[in-house]
Amino acid sequence: MKRIVIAALVALMLTVVACGETTAPKGGEPTAAAEGLGPTVRQALLDANGVASFNELSVSSPGFAITGIDSIGRDDVRVHVQRTLDKEDAAQVGRWVVNLSCTEQTKKLRWVTVRDASGRDFNYEKASNPTPRPCR
Repeated sequence: MKRIVIAALVALMLTVVACGETTAPKGGEPTAAAEGLGPTVRQALLDANGVASFNELSVSSPGFAITGIDSIGRDDVRVHVQRTLDKEDAAQVGRWVVNLSCTEQTKKLRWVTVRDASGRDFNYEKASNPTPRPCR
């Protein structure tokens, strides 16, 4: 029993490390590089729209229902949306994030995972963007 518990803990630790969850250097705060793109994409979206929070956007905006943006890895983000989405709506949110967050600091963004209120994830690849917008 003890070996099973230890093996499970080791597997969990390896999963956390592989997902980039252990980003804080010893003795302190996470570095900007370790945090990934989540905070940078969030700020770029807010700046592009001239607002301080997503709920200040028009209800018709794909960004209105965004409750948070997390880093998944160095080049990928997860966008949390507070409503249930279908595939087309999720693609619209992903496209909106890619287009409006395009800055020098976010140009390495590759994937946007949109997680809706039901917990479903929809993946949107930057390379599949049919309407690329020049980065600022």
